[in-house]
Amino acid sequence: TSPAVTLLSPNGGESWALGSSQVVRWSAPSGATIRIDLLNEQQQIISANLVNVSGNPGSVAWSIPGHIPLGRYRVKITACLAVCDNDSSDALFSFVSGSAPVITSISPSAGERGQTLDVIVRGSGFTGANSFSASGVSPVSDRGFQLVSTNLISDTWINLRVALASNATVGPRNITVTVPGSTSNQATFTVVESVSEAV
Repeated sequence: TSPAVTLLSPNGGESWALGSSQVVRWSAPSGATIRIDLLNEQQQIISANLVNVSGNPGSVAWSIPGHIPLGRYRVKITACLAVCDNDSSDALFSFVSGSAPVITSISPSAGERGQTLDVIVRGSGFTGANSFSASGVSPVSDRGFQLVSTNLISDTWINLRVALASNATVGPRNITVTVPGSTSNQATFTVVESVSEAV
């Protein structure tokens, strides 16, 4: 009969950083030969024999190469003992950037009370960004500073649409970008009085 094999990890929902070392775990009959493949979202093998597995230890460390494209994947494990059986991750897991995102500029870096404006955030490591904060408050909704929408253009560029209430507290907001596992440096956006208020 076919040996029953079960993939235990990654089994879906994990976020693994490129360049990190992670453990693939499974359960299979003693004596089975093990093969581990990486599948894309369409269940196609994009990398065969990820790691050399000697015997059937039940787990193996995998140093994730930095060149794998960021995105969502499954691991497939095959166990052979006279006949073969396989199992794959129940759901997709993600490869994310191995380094913290970095904000290098925000443009514009200030806005008047009562304005709604597009703010361009430039930097690196933005792929996979899942939250933003202002002055340590997330989601961004702080004293009249409201994030209307976000648009991740590329790994180095995010567009934020920001609404500043007419009674927003004047002063700086510290903007950060968060990806799974790490948060960027802070960059300052300043709310200023409107021109009519300043007159």
